[in-house]
Amino acid sequence: MSSHTLIACAHIGNAGLRVIEVTDILCVVSMQPLPKLPDDPENLWFVLEKSGLDDTEPTGYIEPGADGELGDGEE
Repeated sequence: MSSHTLIACAHIGNAGLRVIEVTDILCVVSMQPLPKLPDDPENLWFVLEKSGLDDTEPTGYIEPGADGELGDGEE
């Protein structure tokens, strides 16, 4: 386990982009721009593993009924 460690990298565009099966996804992370400090190189990004997604519940899209109300279609 690392502690007090930050790994930053330069964005290289789509050169490293890969398409994978959705079932191969174990977790989701995001790359955030690293706030620039004096003497830092340009265009640095860092991995953010917990970006608030653990507070959400995936629900998908619910089609409104004929009356415009959202529901499960059951009376």
